Amino acid sequence: MNEKWEQEILAKIDRGETLTDVEVADLVTEYATYEYKSEPDECDRWYNSMTTIVRISEPGDSCRLFSVEWREARDAEMYNDFESQLPVEVESYQEVIKVVKYRPITRHVKEN
Repeated sequence: MNEKWEQEILAKIDRGETLTDVEVADLVTEYATYEYKSEPDECDRWYNSMTTIVRISEPGDSCRLFSVEWREARDAEMYNDFESQLPVEVESYQEVIKVVKYRPITRHVKEN
């Protein structure tokens, strides 16, 4: 993809216009930064629900992150499913999780 295409996509998103399924597919395949599967959906045996974070550059050095939903085919004979949508702008953040665990301690018994 190129800078002009990126700017057109950003302009559409900023105007609140839905992206076409082809534009969504291009974002996922060309701009993916991170992706993960949603919880398995027992109702759909043919697809995995996916969320991909895409990074689109702005003029200068800045970039914007968007979340895109799509469905990954579970069978090699099928195609991934990209629906028209308005990507949601997101930001990254970090969380620190403190985990408290317990382990057995060994005490030496004094013999009399």
